[in-house]
Amino acid sequence: MTIIGILGLFVNLIDATILAWGKASHSHGHPHSHPNDENINVKSAFVHVVGDCVQSMGVIFAAVFIWVGNQLTVGSPKSGSTYWILADPIASILFGIITLFTTG
Repeated sequence: MTIIGILGLFVNLIDATILAWGKASHSHGHPHSHPNDENINVKSAFVHVVGDCVQSMGVIFAAVFIWVGNQLTVGSPKSGSTYWILADPIASILFGIITLFTTG
């Protein structure tokens, strides 16, 4: 779970960087500027990728929370018989609710 969260965060940070560079400026052969010519599709993709970054950080947090909780209470970071494992479905439900209310 932690590895997937870290890989997801890494890929999404690369995507966000590419999209941020893509919306910064453009050049197409003439010397004037265009006011408010920001591409709404690029802006929307950037906002989506930032949301994915937040969700990846939440996955990492939940994984660390489960690991530390099991380590402190059971003495084993991989025990599945504790309530710490509830951090994963709780995080998933919270992400689902956030996604539901932020997509339009």
